[in-house]
Amino acid sequence: MSLKSLKKCFGSLILILLACSGFAATAQAEGGYDYVTQWGGQGTGNGQFNGPHGVGVDNNGNVYVAEYNNHRVQKFDSNGGYILQWGNYGTGNGQFSGTRFIATDASGNIYVTDENNPRVQKFSNIGVYIAQWGGSWGTDNGQFATPAGVALDNSGNVYVAEQNNHRMQKFDSNGGYLTQWGRYGTENGQFSFPAGVASDSSGNIYVADSHNNRIQKFSSNGAYLTQWGGSGTGNGQFNFPNGISVDKSDKVYVADMNNHRVQKFDSTGSYLTQWGSQGSGNGQFNQLRAVAVDSNGNVFVADYGNNRIQKFATACVDTNGSTQQGIDLVKANPGNYQLFTQAQIDASKQDGINLVKTNPADYQLLTHAQSDQAVKAEQLKWDANGDGKIGLEDIIRMLQVLVGLRP
Repeated sequence: MSLKSLKKCFGSLILILLACSGFAATAQAEGGYDYVTQWGGQGTGNGQFNGPHGVGVDNNGNVYVAEYNNHRVQKFDSNGGYILQWGNYGTGNGQFSGTRFIATDASGNIYVTDENNPRVQKFSNIGVYIAQWGGSWGTDNGQFATPAGVALDNSGNVYVAEQNNHRMQKFDSNGGYLTQWGRYGTENGQFSFPAGVASDSSGNIYVADSHNNRIQKFSSNGAYLTQWGGSGTGNGQFNFPNGISVDKSDKVYVADMNNHRVQKFDSTGSYLTQWGSQGSGNGQFNQLRAVAVDSNGNVFVADYGNNRIQKFATACVDTNGSTQQGIDLVKANPGNYQLFTQAQIDASKQDGINLVKTNPADYQLLTHAQSDQAVKAEQLKWDANGDGKIGLEDIIRMLQVLVGLRP
């Protein structure tokens, strides 16, 4: 082996050792998203869809889908395994007429906008009916005209976007009216058929102002803060923004319906990334309606026209030759190192990175809870003198293994 190759191996080894010893990642990179899986297909059977319009996730990672044309809610695990369903067409408790958007609270309760009835219904996480409010068309406090997006803040308050009343209404968790804001128009704080709504960790409210092709941000009581967007296909522009979701890092995800893509922004509206195009292939969309993000940063998209849910995860970025500082590099295959963002690390509640060797040239990022035993076993294998640390003697031993001088 040449000296150059030996140096490269040694440098790679040091990077791995830094990661294995819990070297904290401080750099944050925004990349695209990788397709993970999908489920669905047109129909009325378990796990099939007819117009999946809303999607939400609970604290356990379960996924709830509101089907507009099947007038029901279906519940799945995070990989699409069918769990249960509830609802059918009608006006009774637990029945629906045009199931639109869906949201979950910290206790696992489910809130569904029932468009044509028109009302919000609240259920347990297994579909047991709890309460409802609305139920009559009108413009008075607590009445609705085409209720659409629904979201909850950390205090359990419920926010509902009304498309035909061009306003937001705020309720307590049992439907008690609190306040409202908005009217038809294009000015700050005005709306033209608002659709999706989401809240961030500070209680700020984000509204997909669909016909104005913008996102508006408000305080929890409706005070206008900022906006971004505009009609078009460029970065940060929209063609009927419909669903919206905010992750635990206050990043904002928008289902850009007629551009057939998801766009991601920071909490002030600065563009970060996007993915998707029109089609039926993996990672493509046909008028996506809604988006939801779980606690691990996985993104679920209601791909309405394709009658399916698609799941995505943050793409790893190849950082060979990177000059960034504070990056943990994870060996995925010989000579190829990948960057994990701080968001991914935060999502698994780590104070560093654990590397677990799953085959001779493949390392996997896991949480401490998942990987403590495996990491300890891996480190013991390289701990030549048994002192519980990776020292110079251990580095020499590992280097000998890499260059083939010992097994």
